[in-house]
Amino acid sequence: MTDLRHFNGSFIIEENKIKMNCLAKRILGLQEEYVELITIEDFLERINGVLDTIGFSTKLVDYDEFVKKNYEKESVYEYYILGAGNYYIYPRGTVSSHPSNKIFYDVANLQFMLNEKIVPNHLIESELDFDKTIKIPRSSGDLNDGYFVENSALRVSKSMGDVYSYVKFNEPKTNFEMIKHVKLYELFNINNIKSFNLIIPQLNKDDYDFNHNYEFLSNELIDKIIESFNQKMIDFMKQFISNFKDYDVVEDLDCMKHIFTIK
Repeated sequence: MTDLRHFNGSFIIEENKIKMNCLAKRILGLQEEYVELITIEDFLERINGVLDTIGFSTKLVDYDEFVKKNYEKESVYEYYILGAGNYYIYPRGTVSSHPSNKIFYDVANLQFMLNEKIVPNHLIESELDFDKTIKIPRSSGDLNDGYFVENSALRVSKSMGDVYSYVKFNEPKTNFEMIKHVKLYELFNINNIKSFNLIIPQLNKDDYDFNHNYEFLSNELIDKIIESFNQKMIDFMKQFISNFKDYDVVEDLDCMKHIFTIK
């Protein structure tokens, strides 16, 4: 009989569906084998299946979650899903993958943006150093020193209808660490940032070392994936920037970015 103590934090139930991490499946004898991906729908199902489990911190050693394959020791690496810091604290919010399967990881980052309707901070070009101390405006009118939450992202407020950033600071009176969402315009204005760019992420086949016999995706499917996601990101970013009310915005598809200047 399986010892259920092994399942602590290894499965959740969401949307009437049980989601398990790789270790729980292996304990139950449900180890997944690679199923050939023929259509782009098959590929998206695989990507979303991995994204469904990034809330788990337990990982199988040397196991690529995307292609369901074990590799030689120390050849599988842990990667952040970009923007997942809005929802998870490390070691959650990561995936394990072999570098040869990087297209799966890159698409997972784009699909996570689409699923959560966010723009990861790494897509922001500005004079502000995201790794250094910044000024955080408080609702009281005070300013505190703080930081961007690691691996966080911009999101649109459903109630306020504007774009917000995720930041943290120490509350001076209690010295407790506080985390809050701050309107990006207010944050940038307080830190004297009057213009910035948002990169439109794109996939480029030349970035990958595909040989003619890449075992997990056909050449035709790779082309369809790249074409589909490149257009999806152009469309998504265009929709996302419509939520900025305090900037003039210019779309530059030659450089694949949107250029923002304060009104």
